[in-house]
Amino acid sequence: MQDLLRKQKCILYVLLALVLVVGIQNVSLARGKEKLYWVEGTDIKRANLNGTNVEDVLIGLSSPKEITIDLRNRKLYWNEYGTEEFKGVTLGTNTLLRANPDGSDIEEVFKGYALPPKGGGVTVQCIRGICGKVWIRPAGEARVEIDPKLLFRPRCFAINSLEEQIYWDEQLPTQLKRANFNGTDVEDIKVEKLASVWDIKLDIKRDQVYWVELTSRSIRRMNSDGTDLEDIITKWNVPILSFDLDVDAKQIYFTNTRTGTIQRTDFNGKKVEQIVSGLQGPQEIVVNARSKRIYWSSWDRQTDLWKIQSANLNGSDVSDVATELNRIRGLAVDTEGVFDVSPADKLTTTWAHVKVQ
Repeated sequence: MQDLLRKQKCILYVLLALVLVVGIQNVSLARGKEKLYWVEGTDIKRANLNGTNVEDVLIGLSSPKEITIDLRNRKLYWNEYGTEEFKGVTLGTNTLLRANPDGSDIEEVFKGYALPPKGGGVTVQCIRGICGKVWIRPAGEARVEIDPKLLFRPRCFAINSLEEQIYWDEQLPTQLKRANFNGTDVEDIKVEKLASVWDIKLDIKRDQVYWVELTSRSIRRMNSDGTDLEDIITKWNVPILSFDLDVDAKQIYFTNTRTGTIQRTDFNGKKVEQIVSGLQGPQEIVVNARSKRIYWSSWDRQTDLWKIQSANLNGSDVSDVATELNRIRGLAVDTEGVFDVSPADKLTTTWAHVKVQ
């Protein structure tokens, strides 16, 4: 009987070892298929991290802007700007959409109204911090009253894959909002003295929200429920247009368009260092902590051409990834299903939804 138990244990250990080996191989293969996505003009494109194998994912979109990847659920998110008739006047529309990473199975997540391309004005009636009525007056047209719940004018958005929630900034009036992946349960996140949000990032492990405020030249942080508001960087020397987080290393990377530099700081904002200089108009930036590289877009004002560049996390080994591009509006890295879901206070790492093609 004891011999039988020993044999069963040996077989179990062998099977566990095989599962671990296969799992590690699959993770390795999946990471080898990492892709860099970007919005260029009216198209969404992708390539290998070294810039090879450039391909169109979606073409001929209606003014796409931000882009992000839901690594856990294997979805590509972006928003588009357009126009639509509403009560006899032409209003702007914003639509958040998602698709598979290859661009298939497009579906609408959330849609709302804002000012049309020619501009105009918005009047919001707020009493004791609660906004009831909203009127939009497109340039050259009569104003129209609209339900505040139908307003949707995000400059940026972020995805919480674990909670399956979308975070975005609402510009009319300025506030942070979130909703479920299916667009339901829209709620306001109350933030004191919020103004001109330009970029949003999430630290899912610590359940925190980071964002840039353009007017105050600040990077701010709070818990996802709106508590513990902190200023990480405030009154910086120039406006910060884009930033990203290295959650594991507790580092924030951001671009400085005016000085042509990329800088980083720790999560308390006390130590700011310049890691890359001599760039031409660096704009969007994204961190790939697993490959220990950063990627950013640059704009040459003289030629009006854009390119995507890359460097190590310490700023060394700067290289071109893609050159002679049109306007770049967003960057995202797809780690092909490798998604770290371990909380901040755990030492273990869980790999979820690893996909090998």
